[in-house]
Amino acid sequence: MRIVVTGTEGSSIDRVERELQAAGHETTSCSGEPGGRGRCRGTEDREACPFVGGVDVIVAARARPLPHLAKQEQLVECVLLNEVPLVVVGSTDFNPYGKRATVLVEGFDEVVDACEAAAVSSEPPST
Repeated sequence: MRIVVTGTEGSSIDRVERELQAAGHETTSCSGEPGGRGRCRGTEDREACPFVGGVDVIVAARARPLPHLAKQEQLVECVLLNEVPLVVVGSTDFNPYGKRATVLVEGFDEVVDACEAAAVSSEPPST
């Protein structure tokens, strides 16, 4: 799967990326900078946007409870507009995503399973 990873802090983003990559998934970010910080890559180069290659899931790795989006999480709004399943892992207290989250997981240990479940739940029914 191709998964966009964002979050509240670089260390949690890095941890989630390592877990997903170890399980064979491709990770990317909207900013292209370490720790998910920076501007949207697609504003200056449309081909650099992760959506050009398709995205299966987005993960918001939240290292601490915040009732609002952290600066590096602001880019998740674009992903949600594209109706990509959202997995929130880590600290899910004060979850600012509300019902837009497909899967909520307290802690980081189950991120791979959560992403795989979110991707399956968003697939259209087979006929």
